[in-house]
This record gives sequence, structure tokens and C-alpha cells, in this order.
Amino acid sequence: MLDDTSKERTASRRVSSLEAAGVKATPSPTVRKKAPVLPSPISTTRSGRSQTSSVKTPNSATSPAITSRLAKMSPLKSRLTPSNSKDITVLRKKVYSNTATGRSSSRLSNHSSSSSIRLTPTTSKSSHQSGTAGTASSKRSLIVDELKVKYQEAQATILTKDDLLKQQETDLKDLRTKLEHLQCQLEQQISANQSRADEQVRMEQLREQQQQLHEHEKLNILLHQEEVEKRHCQNFDSLRGKHEIEKNTLNDTIVERNRMIDKLNHEMDEMRDNIQVGKEEIAWLGKSARGKV
Repeated sequence: MLDDTSKERTASRRVSSLEAAGVKATPSPTVRKKAPVLPSPISTTRSGRSQTSSVKTPNSATSPAITSRLAKMSPLKSRLTPSNSKDITVLRKKVYSNTATGRSSSRLSNHSSSSSIRLTPTTSKSSHQSGTAGTASSKRSLIVDELKVKYQEAQATILTKDDLLKQQETDLKDLRTKLEHLQCQLEQQISANQSRADEQVRMEQLREQQQQLHEHEKLNILLHQEEVEKRHCQNFDSLRGKHEIEKNTLNDTIVERNRMIDKLNHEMDEMRDNIQVGKEEIAWLGKSARGKV
């Protein structure tokens, strides 16, 4: 009897742990006070192990399907963004945690069922299995719905990202065309600036050449002017000398002629005097002749 009471206490503790895990355990029918005829403990444990090994929990049965769906969804990794991949990893962790909790709950349910086999009939076992199957199917449907929602969200984000990528590609093409146009304009401007710089250099060279030519012409003109002035000075000096000589000669001739004029004047005066004397002599002679007559 003590063994039976201890077994009932352990069964109640296991049921409470299942309830704490979230699995609703079906209430087993009341056990009569009369202890049923039970086999040996060794045989019951073996039968319990065989039953637990033969009975498959719904969570363990559904885990390959979920993993197969995840495996089918795995090719989306190449198209998913880092945020979507993080969401999928979180979902996978949730699925694995749910499967782990399902497995632990199934183990606890198996242990509780093995303990309840000793005390309850087969009806309690079937009702307990149907309750765990219902909870597992509801969990499975919730997980599938969550995965569908996440998959749709991932597809929507992928489409938006594809649209954004296409828009960015078009913007990039536009920017490339603008950049090429700007490069062409820049090259044209550089060539124009280079041609302007070359023209400025040529103009400066021409200005320098023109200035050098002007300076050379000025020097030539100055040299020619100096030579002409020298020649003029020489000619003027020679002409002055000639004029001086001619002046001196003229002065000499004038002096000579003045002398000749003076001489002629003196001779004329003498001739006048002689004529006057002759006239006087003639008049005296005439008077004398008249007196004689």
C-alpha cells in the first residue's frame, strides 16, 4: 500500500509538471481503493518502455515535415536580405525550441502514461494521447501559419528590395551617363583651356618678338641718326671753312678794289686839277693874247 501511495504521488507530480509545461493532461478516472492485480515491477517497466518506444508523439512526427519545409525554403537565402535571414533563424530557433519542448513534454507524458498504466485503465491512456495530439496539432498549425506569414513578408521584402535594386540600377545608369557627359564636358573645357593657354603663350611670344623688333628698330634709327648728325656736322664744318675762305677772299678783293678805287679817285682828282690848271693857262694865254692885240 505504501508503494501504491508513493506511485500516486509521483504521478500527480509528473502531471503537474506537464501542466506547467503547457500540456493539459486529461483527468484520469478515480481509482478504486482495491488495488488491481499488477504484474511485477520489472515487467511493467519493460512494457512501459516498449509502449513509450512504440507510441510516437505528434511533435516528433511533425518535426521532419517542418524541417523538410524549412529545407524547401532554404534556397531563399540567396535572395533574402540580412534582416529576413535573421527572422528565419529566429523562426527556426522557435521551431527547434517548440520541438524540444514537445519532445520533453512527450517524454514526460510517456513517463506519466507509464506510471498511469499501473493505476489507470486503457481509456485514460487514449484520452491523454488525444489531448496531447490536439495540442500538438494546434501548435503545428500555429507554427505553420507563422512560417507562412514570415514567408509572405520575406517575399514582400524581397520584391521591394528588388524594386529598390532596379531603381538604384537605373539611378546608377543615369549617374554614369551624367558622369560620362560631365567627363566629356570637362575634357572639352580642358582642351579649350589648353588651346587658350597655348594662344596666350603665342601672343606673349609675339608681343616679346614685336617689342624686340621695336627696340632693334629704335637702335638702328638712333645709330643712323647719329651717323647722319655726324655727317651733317662734318659737312657743316667743311662748308663753314669754305665760307670763311670765300669770305676772306672776298674781303681781300674788296680791300683791293677799294684801294684801286681810291687810287682811281686820286688820279681823277689829279686829272681834274691838271685840267683846271690847263684851263687857267689857256684862259691866261687867251687874255694875254687879247692884250697883245
